[in-house]
Amino acid sequence: RALHQHTPDDLLEETWALAKLDEQRGPSLSVRTLRSWPADQVLKRAEPLAKTLSTRERHGALLALKVHVARAACAQGQTDTAAAAARAAAGLLETGYAPESMYVPEAHLVVWQVLTQAQAHAEAAAALRAGTQWIRSRALPEVPAPFLDSFLNRNPVNRELLALV
Repeated sequence: RALHQHTPDDLLEETWALAKLDEQRGPSLSVRTLRSWPADQVLKRAEPLAKTLSTRERHGALLALKVHVARAACAQGQTDTAAAAARAAAGLLETGYAPESMYVPEAHLVVWQVLTQAQAHAEAAAALRAGTQWIRSRALPEVPAPFLDSFLNRNPVNRELLALV
């Protein structure tokens, strides 16, 4: 992903099938694989997975799933679907949940991107504020001095969020 290389489809299918074999961790592992799927496949696979996660009260995994759906729907030009998923993700973030297997500011960044595209500027601004506040107040005070430059400038999510404000 960091090298912008496509994950081979057969590897994605194998990973998806393996996740299904683990009843406890499988749904969360499936959400992780969605990051690598093409947008149309994310949307195809999301609904049954969302039902499972909701039933099991796996809110952190559900939050990550909503972020993936928001990003995928936005990429497919499905603005209403993207905005609904972004709002669901924002609601879970506001309730205090953190996304599983996803950096918290990344969730805020995707919510901002999607809601900006949906012309929901006030909601987008709230997501941007929440993401930058998390970076500045929760994470930044814990970063040792030798790593500050990397944290602020080389982390692409932090760099983008902080450049937007």
